Amino acid sequence: CKDETTALTAVIEKGMDSGSELKFERMGEQTPGQIPGDVILVLDQEPHKQFSRNGNDLKTTVHIPLKEALTGVKHTFSHLDGRQVVVETSEIISPLQVMTLKGEGMPVHDVPSQSGDMFLEFDVHFPKKLTPDQIAKLKEILPDV
Repeated sequence: CKDETTALTAVIEKGMDSGSELKFERMGEQTPGQIPGDVILVLDQEPHKQFSRNGNDLKTTVHIPLKEALTGVKHTFSHLDGRQVVVETSEIISPLQVMTLKGEGMPVHDVPSQSGDMFLEFDVHFPKKLTPDQIAKLKEILPDV
């Protein structure tokens, strides 16, 4: 019986998720008179600092000041593949409102023409305090709802 080291190369394909398995048939330990077993690698995806994954969908939080929430948002971020994605709206954004970007999620494994969606959750930052003059101006221009 010979002690031999073999290098295996694993190809992680786009869209593979935690729990996906890569199988190397008959590459396990060899014993005389027995068929070698399989080597199976199970993927365990590490958390990303900006995006969370749910199946093929991605979610991220966009932090914006109250002024942009009321007057319009133009936000640019780097996607996982390095592309710059620009999100722009002139609509009023409510705190914790979610915007869906169709097809901007993870690629569907084995179907490269399809992707999940990306969900942007807006975290609206309010000012810590206002001057009496600012309060008066806001009362004057903001409508009573």
